[in-house]
Amino acid sequence: MSLNCASKHQADRHVIKLSDSNQTDRHVIKLSDSNQTDRHVIKLSDSNQADSHAVKLSDSNQTDHHVIKLSDSNQANRHVIKLSDSNQADRHVTKLSYLNQADHHVIKLSNSNQADRHVIN
Repeated sequence: MSLNCASKHQADRHVIKLSDSNQTDRHVIKLSDSNQTDRHVIKLSDSNQADSHAVKLSDSNQTDHHVIKLSDSNQANRHVIKLSDSNQADRHVTKLSYLNQADHHVIKLSNSNQADRHVIN
């Protein structure tokens, strides 16, 4: 089941797509404007091996990324909040990962192309 709304010969697109297939159940809310240079994407995908819940906001031809990603996989449950700006030079990452043998709680803040790092384990 899908709902597509396109105007101005597909220059400005506001798409809400809900698709259910055999191997993956996808629930995607995608808003792309001005020939796909400014993208505002909310993606919820459930696949066989990994359940991903991602909120991705990328602007101005994918140079400035603001990503909130929540993924649950087979071997590791990861909860990642990643904020990267200006072509991945300055990164602000909050990462929470749970593994089989060890429980890791990591808050990682790396700025100015991984020169200064602040890690809490």
